[in-house]
Amino acid sequence: MYYLKRKSFESVKEAAEHIIANDLDREAKDYLIGLDIKQLISLHFTLGMYVRNNYEIRIENDDPIFPTHPDNVSFKVIKEIVRKLKLQ
Repeated sequence: MYYLKRKSFESVKEAAEHIIANDLDREAKDYLIGLDIKQLISLHFTLGMYVRNNYEIRIENDDPIFPTHPDNVSFKVIKEIVRKLKLQ
């Protein structure tokens, strides 16, 4: 069986920048800009799953014994995406 290698990023910031530039259309960006922080959890099974399935993201200074869970990593990426979009 052949598996595609997931794109790897060294930081949440780097992943967020890539996703904004390459994966989100204008409609998606506008939708994300309209969300407040409490609504971001609603993206767990959509954008969050997309991030978890397509990208490998390293967390700086992550604990090697208890690494950050992929759900938490994807949520950090979502928060960074929204933060960056609101600054544009």
